[in-house]
Amino acid sequence: MNKIISLFLCAMFVCGVCGCGQSPEDITQKYTQYAVAETALNKAGFSIKEVSPGSPITTVNVFFSSPALNQSKENNDAVTGRLQVFNAANLKEPVSYKLGVGNTTVTKADGTKSQYYSPAIFITDQKTRFILVYFKGIPKSEAADLETPPMFFIIDLDKKNSRLLTEKPLLAGNLFQ
Repeated sequence: MNKIISLFLCAMFVCGVCGCGQSPEDITQKYTQYAVAETALNKAGFSIKEVSPGSPITTVNVFFSSPALNQSKENNDAVTGRLQVFNAANLKEPVSYKLGVGNTTVTKADGTKSQYYSPAIFITDQKTRFILVYFKGIPKSEAADLETPPMFFIIDLDKKNSRLLTEKPLLAGNLFQ
């Protein structure tokens, strides 16, 4: 009995030191079937600008490079509402988050000012390590010049090394089927 307890404690120690569960490589492997969204398809210019780890909230700054979206609060609010966050290890496990919109005023050399808007995702779930940031896209019927298919990014929220696991968005395809 003492040997069993010793082995169990040893296993717990190794797991605690080395880290059990899925690795970043395991997560990226899970999504290799999804194609990279070519620039021509990403007319909205959906990207992740920055991941800022924090406690109790981690902030993910999203950016839409299209001037029609980043220079209009109304349009930016609309695309912000099309963002969702999922647990990348298990899409059925909920992730606690809130959406917001930030703005920046830039003064140009000639003295004119421009206002830019960008969504922010505030992750309040401190247990989930890997998240999938999903953009529902923009249908052609709403804006032909901004038509963008559903796509997503995978992010590692490791407290010591938060980073994008996908540098470019992946096409969602049959992600939720």
